[in-house]
Amino acid sequence: MDDVKEFYITLPSDSSMNYFPSNKQSSYRTKLSAPLVLLGDWEVALSEVCIPRNWFNIGDHNNFYTVMYEKEDVVVTDKFEQQIKVIYKSENVDGFWLALNRKIVDVVGESKINFEYDSRAATVTAHIREGVELQILKESKLLYMLHMPNEDTILSSSSNYRFRLSQQSPVDIELKIIDSTPRSILEVDIEMSAMFGKMTINKHRVLFEILNRHLAARNLDELIKFEYDSHAFEVSIILSKYVEVHIEKSTGSSLLRKLNLQENNTVIDQTQKLKVDYLAHVNARDSFKVVIKEYPSFVNSVQHSKDLVINPGIYKAPSDLFSSFKYVKLSLSENSKTKLHVPEYYEVKFAKPLAEMLGFNETLFKSGNYESKYSLDLSAGITEIFIYSDLVQSHHVGDSFAPLLRIIPCMNEKEDQIVKYYDRPLYFPVRKTYIETVLIELKTSFATDITLSGGKTYVILSFRRKPIN
Repeated sequence: MDDVKEFYITLPSDSSMNYFPSNKQSSYRTKLSAPLVLLGDWEVALSEVCIPRNWFNIGDHNNFYTVMYEKEDVVVTDKFEQQIKVIYKSENVDGFWLALNRKIVDVVGESKINFEYDSRAATVTAHIREGVELQILKESKLLYMLHMPNEDTILSSSSNYRFRLSQQSPVDIELKIIDSTPRSILEVDIEMSAMFGKMTINKHRVLFEILNRHLAARNLDELIKFEYDSHAFEVSIILSKYVEVHIEKSTGSSLLRKLNLQENNTVIDQTQKLKVDYLAHVNARDSFKVVIKEYPSFVNSVQHSKDLVINPGIYKAPSDLFSSFKYVKLSLSENSKTKLHVPEYYEVKFAKPLAEMLGFNETLFKSGNYESKYSLDLSAGITEIFIYSDLVQSHHVGDSFAPLLRIIPCMNEKEDQIVKYYDRPLYFPVRKTYIETVLIELKTSFATDITLSGGKTYVILSFRRKPIN
């Protein structure tokens, strides 16, 4: 091209689909019919452009928002942990054990843990109720005083210990109490005679159906349920948390055999599946217990958040767009502004392009009612299109450095296609002298992709030798 001073190339978005099948109207690469070899310094400019005016007003750049809300959860505390500290002085050993027992009573109440000190026998008896543990950490002087190894130790049952004075006094004795005992226990007797009388039930399905009806009549059906599988001859005993089934040999031996549990006292404390003995019969005199443990509970407010996405697409009517939002309510006022209602205990944060499309300056809204400052813009806030190309040397674009060809204003465009001709193009230096392919990209002012629903884009680029000043 030694003699050529100026030339044009036309780049349609669909001309190189065989080479670049992922090409689309807003981002495509064109393979030239023959490579361009540019000798010397050249410039390139956008001379003409045609863009279908059918972009998604909701696309990847503006289709997301976050909802934050408080949710009250009932929290059951089935394990209570409390640290206690008592000062030990060797000249008042009796006072130490009395003070320790008082601290324990203050924390977990009476009759759960108690230390009995015998100064004459130099022994300590620890009375520890089932479900309660005492944790003593390594290096605690109490381990030395009770002749125990110097390691993290948990006491979970009553026991006797030899006692000796600590070589160090005074000293802080720290313990942790772990209390897993329920606040109350309700035992409900389920008697077979109350369900069957003197009848003999031979069909397993009928047996467990009657059991379930009886449990429902006693308002226990949400706590325990029997599900029988007639093909596998198995029954699933489904238990809620903190519910147990107790079957004793003395009062439920035939039921134990029926459930293949051997003839021993059995506690079922979690959902499990049991094989049913097809030949065993349940004695009408048998019974079992449903044991319900109640633990302390409290209401806890937890902050939750959900990242939500609106399906990309063309939303022509405001109602179509507004109905796509969850948790918040949007509507259009008489002056075409967006009205927003955020329920109590909720907050919503819109992506900035989405907030601007809705007419809001702000992005974060707490519970309440709002009206946008500006009118709803169903053009998705795309008032101009930025056209980039890998042919152009990057240059300053606002606070960034990018290979921008031209900015196409489109706010007042009403036709189905945006067509622009430039008699005086803006030229930029060409970044390479050997050109096989050309990349064209259409972006929003936020540098996000534009999604077009159809049609074809084309650009005509003007090349010229760089003028010599």
